[in-house]
Amino acid sequence: TSALKLQAKLGELFVRLAPEHGGAGTLRARRIGEMVARYLQERLTEPFDAGKMERELHFHFDYLARCLKKHTGMSPLQYLHHLQIDQAKELLLRTDLPVSAVAERVGQPNAAYFSRLFRRVVGLPPAAFRAGAHSARSEAFPAGAHPHGGEEDEP
Repeated sequence: TSALKLQAKLGELFVRLAPEHGGAGTLRARRIGEMVARYLQERLTEPFDAGKMERELHFHFDYLARCLKKHTGMSPLQYLHHLQIDQAKELLLRTDLPVSAVAERVGQPNAAYFSRLFRRVVGLPPAAFRAGAHSARSEAFPAGAHPHGGEEDEP
């Protein structure tokens, strides 16, 4: 009877501790997920190579992929594409580079594949995204209006 009470109390203690702590494995998985995310960010323009990632990070690729998935909800390739598309959006909005040059700058040397990927992720082809952003900016700031609320400086 007292052994059963002790066992029940110990069980209650484990149940209370489990959600708070999450276990050392969860913390390790989060750190590895962050490490994989940084690795991919630093190699944004390089071709994806699972074997190279495995060798450089010293973990089996499947484990790295599971940790990143827990951290971001994406596989390594999906995450890399997400980073590339985010950078491509910035380049499309801030430069007049042709789509093929934007594709190369973000690590996608095949412009046709890049355009398909961009369309799948964003819902628009890159040129339409750029045109839509520019027309939205024109509508928000008609000729003569200054985006910071003042008048444009006269020459």
